[in-house]
Amino acid sequence: MRQYPLRVLGSDNKISWDGGSITIFPQFYPLRILDDMWRGVTVVFAIPSLGIDSLGWWQNLSFLTDLGPVYAVWILESCRPASRWTLACLATTATFAAQFIGIGTVGPIFYFLCFVLGPRARDLAHRPNRQLDPSKFALLLPLILSLHTLEIFGAYFSPDPITRHYWVWAWQMSPLWIGVANFLSARAIGSWFRNSRLASPALLLQVLCIISAVVWLSTLLFSPYPLADIFLPTRARQTDDFMHIRRAFQFDQVSSFTASFLWLAYLLLDMYSAGLVGLSGFWPIAVLPIVLVSFGPGVAFALCWSWREAMFA
Repeated sequence: MRQYPLRVLGSDNKISWDGGSITIFPQFYPLRILDDMWRGVTVVFAIPSLGIDSLGWWQNLSFLTDLGPVYAVWILESCRPASRWTLACLATTATFAAQFIGIGTVGPIFYFLCFVLGPRARDLAHRPNRQLDPSKFALLLPLILSLHTLEIFGAYFSPDPITRHYWVWAWQMSPLWIGVANFLSARAIGSWFRNSRLASPALLLQVLCIISAVVWLSTLLFSPYPLADIFLPTRARQTDDFMHIRRAFQFDQVSSFTASFLWLAYLLLDMYSAGLVGLSGFWPIAVLPIVLVSFGPGVAFALCWSWREAMFA
């Protein structure tokens, strides 16, 4: 994939680069305020999604795909009886806020507040408090796949630039739609699927992790760029908007997953301090760096969270 120098960035309602140009949609949502709110954001996402920044294309694809497991874990945490009336119930608010200021900014704050103000390990030691309610996430897997994963793939794999731009627009509201649709479906028909395999957190995370792992392995095998260049922001001074955007996405990814793993570390230490697990129970943590490098941070995060759940069983 070639890298095309950017010449014009929306100055005449077009995104132009050496490989072509597209017209920014004048209207996408029924409400003008939504169009005005997302127009600038879609221009920013056009740079990696259209391959204008080919290195950014690889980084963004992997990063956004890995948000699937993160969204799932956040919503699953809100489905415990012990999480009722805590900040964990604001998972949708947090994911939607991340669309405006970045999950690398929202994530650390959300994790900190959930840990400080949410249920502790001693509260979750009682099975009725920690048991995830299947009726509250019975349709979460198809919702994340259709409203997040497939839209990301449409934005980064569609052969037509206009189609890619369309899916970038569509994805901006997806975290909100996922949360709202999950809430409404849980109220309406969640009890019908309570005993369904579809309402299994293991299946949910397995499917999302497989997708994230495939994208990560494809990056390892087929990207022409070193892994460090793709995912680690450079400290060198940036002199143009093009490189600022790339580095902003990289910082967002590093910040969000650093916060994610720190949150898990605090949760595990809380379990240890509550006497729920001994030091010998932490041996799987030793393989976490291998999983992270081999399959990506999204998979490592989901597996670590699943391992913690197994410790409670």
